[in-house]
Amino acid sequence: MGAKIKIKKTGKYELSDGLFQRHRFFLGAVLFLIFMLFSGHVFARTIDIDGDFSDWTDTPKVISGSLADYPYAGTTYYYNLTSDAWQTSDPGYSTCMFSENRALEVSELWMTNDNNYLYLKLRRGMAFSKYFWLRGDEVELGSFLNEPAPSIDSNPCAGRVVTAPNDFRHDMVLNFDKDRDGRFDYYLGFDIIYDKGAYANKDSGQTDKNFFSLEVHILEDGGDGIYTGDSDEVTLASLGNGEYEVSPSIASDSGGVLQELRADLGKLLSYTGMSREQIYNIRYASHSENLNVTSTGSFAIEKSDPVRLSAFVPRKAKKAAVQVRGKTAAGTNLRILVGGEEQKSFDVGESGRFRKKISVGFGEQSVQLVAQHASKGTNNISRAVTRKITRAADKPLGLGIVHSKNKSSRSIVEVRGNADGVSRVQVFVNDEEWGWAVVNAKTGRYDMKIRLSEGANTIKVVASKNDESVSVTKIVEKI
Repeated sequence: MGAKIKIKKTGKYELSDGLFQRHRFFLGAVLFLIFMLFSGHVFARTIDIDGDFSDWTDTPKVISGSLADYPYAGTTYYYNLTSDAWQTSDPGYSTCMFSENRALEVSELWMTNDNNYLYLKLRRGMAFSKYFWLRGDEVELGSFLNEPAPSIDSNPCAGRVVTAPNDFRHDMVLNFDKDRDGRFDYYLGFDIIYDKGAYANKDSGQTDKNFFSLEVHILEDGGDGIYTGDSDEVTLASLGNGEYEVSPSIASDSGGVLQELRADLGKLLSYTGMSREQIYNIRYASHSENLNVTSTGSFAIEKSDPVRLSAFVPRKAKKAAVQVRGKTAAGTNLRILVGGEEQKSFDVGESGRFRKKISVGFGEQSVQLVAQHASKGTNNISRAVTRKITRAADKPLGLGIVHSKNKSSRSIVEVRGNADGVSRVQVFVNDEEWGWAVVNAKTGRYDMKIRLSEGANTIKVVASKNDESVSVTKIVEKI
């Protein structure tokens, strides 16, 4: 039946309730699409977390501003050139400084996602691994290094070993207002941690990626609707290797540094109950000594069709070499990670089929296949492979000694036992080396004949592997 139209005396008309409900749904869909178009979140995209920000082109900002808009009230450290130590009071002369304010202030936030990950790009004041000094009106930067600072740009700390001034833990927190009522319900926290005296690895470009350790947590609000620290919120889950990544902080021509991060989207949605194609209010919070928050923006978690991916990964392995095979779209870049570490990265040929060998260690290890296609999206598969230890030689270092009697009337007796993780053991009799006994690689058994002296004899067997050593002793009396 067609919709009923009620005519009013005013000449206006209204739709009946049933049609109104359908039009309201249609109107909501239209408004959602309008939001998507104007916010720029029309297509989900995959971002490489590599410090190259070209793949963020045309991704709109969720939060905009300048570093002055969201100031952070933190500690400034000054390097005392007399005592060669950091202090929190200004010594009254030009010196090196580290400012928590500069490092922690965030002015802009970009966000996007694909089927597997949520991606963030931040603009902060400066890298965590940098200190600065003033040269006229210019701000110059140096890196925390475990070697004397170079004499460039009138560095007042030239020739001195300048490292991190204090123990540091800082929470970089994405706040989610799930029901958009002004109170924040869930948090995705990237916790930056380093110790006093930390320094960057010069060989890897002096970036701060190797300067700090990172913990990533999904938290539920503790009840007050605002993030006040990990200990005040409810930890729902922590992300492990392969479930998050962070890039170095890269200096930006527009001021400050840019940094990109990613986190496992499936895990975030699973623990928070949020879903794709929904709009959420977003805010960024800096929390260390104090709390600093940005303004609130909106973000819709996109949904995209994943590139097809199937794979066979054996659940059990007898040897280190394991073959992984499967099929995906031609031209797909496929990465294979074992225990969170990448072992293979290659482009799949025209047939779409692939077959690669990977190496697994003992025990249970995760194997993750990450597929990325330029136009067909992304996908991933995770499997667990268990490799049991079947040979004594592959077990952790262990040692035992067996002798059936504590007394013997014979001069020649046999010392025997079991040893794990070694190919031979060293035998001593009364603190004198007797020789080396060969260990059976499969069973771990060893034996050696020795000669006893009259009276008590101390038999000692030693097994060594790398820098580790274990020993066992037994006393046998010759009667």
